[in-house]
Amino acid sequence: IADEEQLLSIFVKKLFTNLQYSIVTDKLIERTVGCFSDLTHGYQSVRKLVKLDPIQYFINNHTQDLFPFLHPTSTMNHSHNSNLSLSSWSRLRTTFYSSVGRMLMYEFHYDDDDDERIEAFMTPFTNHCTRLVQIFKEFPDFSLLNPGQFSAMTQFNPKLASLDEIQSLIIGISRDLRGLCSSLVSKQAYTSFFDWLYPSYLPLFLKALYVFYDRKDVYNPLLKFFYELTSNRQERLIFDSTKPSAYLLFRETSNLLYIFQTKTLLHVNTTIPESDGDLFYKSKLKPIITSLKILQTCLM
Repeated sequence: IADEEQLLSIFVKKLFTNLQYSIVTDKLIERTVGCFSDLTHGYQSVRKLVKLDPIQYFINNHTQDLFPFLHPTSTMNHSHNSNLSLSSWSRLRTTFYSSVGRMLMYEFHYDDDDDERIEAFMTPFTNHCTRLVQIFKEFPDFSLLNPGQFSAMTQFNPKLASLDEIQSLIIGISRDLRGLCSSLVSKQAYTSFFDWLYPSYLPLFLKALYVFYDRKDVYNPLLKFFYELTSNRQERLIFDSTKPSAYLLFRETSNLLYIFQTKTLLHVNTTIPESDGDLFYKSKLKPIITSLKILQTCLM
């Protein structure tokens, strides 16, 4: 081994090998993602990492084909011998993309090439969201509905995928984007991300909440994603005065909270007993806390 860079490259290759071929070993995946996250904390560490060829290849090829644990169904099919819950397993995706986002931030040069760089990086997410757009194609846009039309909406019967498959897609993309968004702490990076997200894909999450209002495994990560999206980390939510982005984000967030109040809370209040402490917390108290945090960020 000639120098520190070569040693670090070997170490990173080993981490990626674990993520590529150890899908059945949940504990190894958990420790590998944790180690990768630790490596990406600190400017000097990230500066060294992004120079490595394996990292550059990874930034441009972070697909579920390369890393099977990112596949939407992997959350449902993880090892039964693991001590990890389904929630903990899918939460690894948030940690993973938070680490990736820190490296992507270092790649920002604050020039015209940044938009192209973000667009290329977001390609796997674009593919997933485009599929969801097709699935929800017949579902109306909530911004066009009045309260009467909203309450009269019929049950969603998808033709292109099962509800369980759609649920896995929504959980995965919510956790992935939440992790990525948490690392985009500059105004330019966040704006590029928001321009990608809205108007093409953000309404999907409102539709998903309406359909899966009674599934805590869906609405909890979805609400947490919106909390991250509305968090003003390092004053990143300073939009160009010529763009209505702040208003649009507030409108979509308000619609989300309205659906949560009129659908999810109504369902939970009538079906989940307080005597079932753990279920009551995860189904009602936890999302209410997240919703209040969203309100706080919107009003600050």
